[in-house]
Amino acid sequence: MMKTIIVYQFGCSLASAITFAEVARVWWAGLQLINVEGEVTKESVSISAAKNAITLASSCKICFIPFTENGIHCPRMIKECGHTVCELCVDNLLKVRDYTSLECPFCRKVTDVNGPAEMLPKNFALLEQIEAVQKLFSLSD
Repeated sequence: MMKTIIVYQFGCSLASAITFAEVARVWWAGLQLINVEGEVTKESVSISAAKNAITLASSCKICFIPFTENGIHCPRMIKECGHTVCELCVDNLLKVRDYTSLECPFCRKVTDVNGPAEMLPKNFALLEQIEAVQKLFSLSD
């Protein structure tokens, strides 16, 4: 019985060590992909693919235009639900209700505005994240 436990423990330890070694190799050496011709190419995440994903994430979810710090594509936060859309799209949503309120296009909560889109708060947290990511990518170029 004791020999069985020792053999089992040794087998599990060996399997765990092999798995850890493989994870460590991928972590430090990067992911290796083999293409159709059999060449080995070393790639981590493509920088251009990451930039495209971040651009999409930092864009208005209605018009898909990237947010800007000022102007008609400034990110405005809908007060009742916290969703963010650009100022131009907020103005279009306000026109439907004669600039008194708007219905969030994502969750349908109604926010009273009684004026233009500028009355809604800017999403400064989002702007700071966009700026930080842009700085990060400018350092990697």
